[in-house]
Amino acid sequence: MGPKRVHYYGHEVVDMDIRVDMAIRKALLVVAFFPVLAFAVAGFIELRSGKRSTEKLRNLIPIILGIAAFGFGVDPQEVLGAAWTPTSSATLAHLLAMFSVVIACSGLFMSYSRRASAISVAAGGLVLALFWWFNRILV
Repeated sequence: MGPKRVHYYGHEVVDMDIRVDMAIRKALLVVAFFPVLAFAVAGFIELRSGKRSTEKLRNLIPIILGIAAFGFGVDPQEVLGAAWTPTSSATLAHLLAMFSVVIACSGLFMSYSRRASAISVAAGGLVLALFWWFNRILV
């Protein structure tokens, strides 16, 4: 008895191909939400620190901006409400990639309460910059 053949999106494929496809999709979903997870971990660490509230707020600003940049990437056309051309899409993607790199480098400008918090912000910002660098709005 050979592998089971099923129809998947109108094509006849082997059942094993579907399992591999679903595993790849799950892995990509985890990678796609890594920046939000990294910023959330850093924010939680900073909120639990023993610093004064003004220092906590100062350290949370890059984290909040990183989460906002990720949220902006979900549907930028809804947020800005503008008509996009391929040129403006590329310009916006490059600007937000640079913005994400600045967020990732924020550890150079301020001292976080824990090293894990600084590493989380740096990793989340760099992955977000990578996503923005290859992101294009289809017109």
